[in-house]
Amino acid sequence: MPISRVTPKRVPVSPGKDSRFTIRTNPQQNGEWWVYYKPQGADPIPADQAHPELVERVNRLKEIEGNQPGGSFSINEYSQVIARMNAPAGYAGNAIHVVDIADGDVFRYDTPITFQAGALSPSVTPEEGEPWPGPLCGTTYTFSAPNAPRAPSNLVDEVRIEVNGVMSQLSAHCGLTPYPPTTGALALFLSALRRQLPTGGPFRVNEFGRAFVSDAGRDNPFIGIVPLQNWFRRILITD
Repeated sequence: MPISRVTPKRVPVSPGKDSRFTIRTNPQQNGEWWVYYKPQGADPIPADQAHPELVERVNRLKEIEGNQPGGSFSINEYSQVIARMNAPAGYAGNAIHVVDIADGDVFRYDTPITFQAGALSPSVTPEEGEPWPGPLCGTTYTFSAPNAPRAPSNLVDEVRIEVNGVMSQLSAHCGLTPYPPTTGALALFLSALRRQLPTGGPFRVNEFGRAFVSDAGRDNPFIGIVPLQNWFRRILITD
């Protein structure tokens, strides 16, 4: 299967260094390659079950690009799998993000990955403001400070992500005018964002669209489920 490197125009794409999913050998499973979750400042936790297709795909991506198997990867809110690895010689920067393409589509993995006998699940839905009880995985976005428009949109209540130095803003992707909307699912989500991040700041969106504040000092309050119909585009392969 051909492999396509992720580029800035295909957002959201960047799992970053804090993606928290990793693949390593599991001594409790005869040394098999296994999905782990790496909490910040704690030992890696093995997944409750084997995910052989996911492991095989990510390891193959690593090896095709000249890396050893194992290491970090992410799954975005569209279930698209993104591997992070050392950049081969000739590439700018120290790391690249790579996706696996089959018949023009990015490889997706929508089987829930749970840990600690289901105690850490990516698909739970607590009440807004309650601590997020699942793995701290997913894509990191930033919510703007109140009444602080930023170029290029110069609009308020922007959600943004920077990939390879290129700034992308939700208003350019949500398909709604004006922005921010005053009614609908995105308006409700932005209101929840402002309640949980009154001065703005980072938050994460995991592979099931669950959004939570990315701040360990606040127990990562749950925000809500992102409205994918008015969100950043999934990774599209057109060449």
